[in-house]
Amino acid sequence: MKKITLLLLAMSLTFCTKNDNDAVDNPIDPVENPALMKELTASPDGWKLTYISSDDSFGGYHFLMKFDTQGKVSMLSDLSATATP
Repeated sequence: MKKITLLLLAMSLTFCTKNDNDAVDNPIDPVENPALMKELTASPDGWKLTYISSDDSFGGYHFLMKFDTQGKVSMLSDLSATATP
């Protein structure tokens, strides 16, 4: 019985593969992508992002972001009491 369990475990591990094309592993650099840089800097007032967790256990968070042409971002959020960029 132990041999069958170990064999099934070994077989299940061989079916797992790493996805090398994952966006987390290969982020897009806006400085190297002119179209993305143009989109990020197009809004003179910046961008507002509202993040709500998938199960609503944390509620929502707001982020204000403004991108410059060098690829840097100035960002504020409602996560802390002090609001400095």
